[in-house]
Amino acid sequence: MEPMSNALQSVAETLGGLMDCLPQMFCRFWFDKNGVFLDAVSAAVVELTGRKPEAFTVERLNWLELIHPSDRGILSEAIAQRPVGGFVVEYRLCAVGGSIRYVRHTGRPIDDDGTFWAGCVEDMTAIRQAQQELERSQQLQNLGRLAAGIAHEINTPIQFIGDNLHFLAEAWEAMAAQLRRLAAETGGAAMASADLEFMLTEAPDAIRQSLEGVERIGGLVAAMRDFSHLDERRMAPADLNRIVRSTLTLLRNELKYAADVHFQADAALPEVYCAGDDISRVLLNLLINAGHSIKEKIEKGLYQRGTITVSARRLQDYVEIAVADNGMGIPAEIRHRIFERFFTTKRNSPMQGTGQGLSMVQAIVEQRHNGRIWFETEEGQGTTFIVRLPIRQKTQENGG
Repeated sequence: MEPMSNALQSVAETLGGLMDCLPQMFCRFWFDKNGVFLDAVSAAVVELTGRKPEAFTVERLNWLELIHPSDRGILSEAIAQRPVGGFVVEYRLCAVGGSIRYVRHTGRPIDDDGTFWAGCVEDMTAIRQAQQELERSQQLQNLGRLAAGIAHEINTPIQFIGDNLHFLAEAWEAMAAQLRRLAAETGGAAMASADLEFMLTEAPDAIRQSLEGVERIGGLVAAMRDFSHLDERRMAPADLNRIVRSTLTLLRNELKYAADVHFQADAALPEVYCAGDDISRVLLNLLINAGHSIKEKIEKGLYQRGTITVSARRLQDYVEIAVADNGMGIPAEIRHRIFERFFTTKRNSPMQGTGQGLSMVQAIVEQRHNGRIWFETEEGQGTTFIVRLPIRQKTQENGG
């Protein structure tokens, strides 16, 4: 029997080595009223949880403690039902460092009473994120179509209102000149009898203010139209000054009560080969975060109004966009986590976030556009995010 025992041990070691090479985590676990405990686990547990196998097999770390509190019942209920054919469930796993993983857990019973189970835990985070991005992209496309339709419907009446106001301004100027000439000929009696001086003074201001309002609405409509171009997710030459201005127009209402916003444009800025819609998303996130930082500082009574400055300039083969605020700044202890997915400093704030904004921004800048993004910050003084994009992409240089 000894040779057979050695052979089985050799097979077991070989299978164990093979499983350690796979990205899925294979395990044997048992379940009781205190939790779920692993008594054998493959090496993928390190990548998945940030913990060594010994933490589970020797130190008896409860697997349920790693599951997101809201999801713990998913696994324990699936095991407690003791399904003959096993179970397949999905839940969120909390890894070392606070990162969240979406996993699919498959379990099969290996004894008659359903105490011991063989399991496979697969990291589904990338798939779930891709699904979320697809859903978000579809929502943005629907919103884009809606915005384009609204912009078109608003644009036509705004154009003829503007044209009519320009006509009224010219007509009033001519009529006012005639009235003043008539008043001079009658010695001022015509002006006094109809109290025309007041109207001649105030009406031009009313027309001018109306024209300013129409021009502002026209600018907003143009920004909505620019923002709703569905084909701008493709890479194409784009005017970054225009993208910045359109984004600032859309965020005017969001920022106007908290900060004065300045844009230092470079008139000689070349067109940049990029996905215009993605760059707009980058700017939206950075500007909204800047506004939240300033609002937080205002709520603490440190000042009444902040400042956000956006600048664009060329640096040889790159274009650099900076978004600077004089808000709270970023505390030193969390700076290394700013671009980490699902990390947020706003969980207990009215401006609660999901922690996905800056990780998405980093992915757009660095992965899709081969650029760089970083920040400079001083706690209590403010933060500047710098985005550097190549003017041309390698696909262009290679004739692609």
